[in-house]
Amino acid sequence: KFKTADGYTGRCFFGEHLLKEGERVYCCESEKTALLFYLHYGKLCIATGGKNNLAGKNKNFMLLPDMDAREEWAKMGECWPWWNKWPDAPDHADIGDYIVMRKTI
Repeated sequence: KFKTADGYTGRCFFGEHLLKEGERVYCCESEKTALLFYLHYGKLCIATGGKNNLAGKNKNFMLLPDMDAREEWAKMGECWPWWNKWPDAPDHADIGDYIVMRKTI
């Protein structure tokens, strides 16, 4: 009944309550990644909670897809190609993994 695969679109974004009208915002899949991005870059990042949950996105979103969702998300909006900084990133890595990897090296 509440699966996005079945057409459910009533989900909200993690951190959506922090958005200001017209503000540019980064958008990733994972809530953990949104927090890591904010702590590392100091910029608001909201999370979809899953790669299929971009139904409510708007033109002010800069997308930060996981490695396995790059092509799919690129069709839905502008993506920041963080993966160019990590050419050998694993298939399911995200920018949060990149931030942690950079901090531990």
